[in-house]
Amino acid sequence: MNTLSHRGTHCGCPKCLAGQREKMIDRLTRDSLQIALRHAQEQPESWAFEARPSGFPVMPIDLPATSFKMKWTTEVRIGAIAAKGVTPPGTPFGDFMQLYDTMRPNLIYAFMRKGARHPLYVGHVAGAGRTMRERYEEHKSGKKSGSWKSGTGQLTRVLASSTDIYLRLGTYSPLPAPYKASRNMARVIEGLVQELTQPRMWTDTVTTFEEEDEAELAELLEGEL
Repeated sequence: MNTLSHRGTHCGCPKCLAGQREKMIDRLTRDSLQIALRHAQEQPESWAFEARPSGFPVMPIDLPATSFKMKWTTEVRIGAIAAKGVTPPGTPFGDFMQLYDTMRPNLIYAFMRKGARHPLYVGHVAGAGRTMRERYEEHKSGKKSGSWKSGTGQLTRVLASSTDIYLRLGTYSPLPAPYKASRNMARVIEGLVQELTQPRMWTDTVTTFEEEDEAELAELLEGEL
């Protein structure tokens, strides 16, 4: 009698013991595959439900070893962002909307999910005359996204497939001499916030450069010639 046909008996002979071991190995293999599949489909924060936070990722107020301090708005779900000029100022949501539609050189932003330990993406608004509303549209459309593996590429796919995404805006101060509010300074602050928060869609070995305005590019080239 072979091992497989001998599985139904429980006499304790070597064939029975071998059959029981095969059953256990089959069960453990099946359970391991189910767990691996579940982990591949879920966000890492949901693997251990009891350890998953209930609020939003904590964004830094103080940037260590610097005099810079961050001021963050409340989190606003991307589907609830009002049209330009609709929301009156003076409320938490109004403060968010004012920053969302204001051109300023020191605006940092973070896309996030509720119940996650880390933000999805941290960036800054760069370019003369640009607002967060315009930057969001670029992320959503993929107009200035990198490859599908890049942080911007991943964010575009998430924004297209999920509505459970929130946006938080931050500004920084003070700016002691010789520092001044500029797009380059915004890149520096963006990098510090990324290092502190470790966003999911970010690679610390990759540096991204925003497109320069034509006037600035011409001035740069003139200085090089």
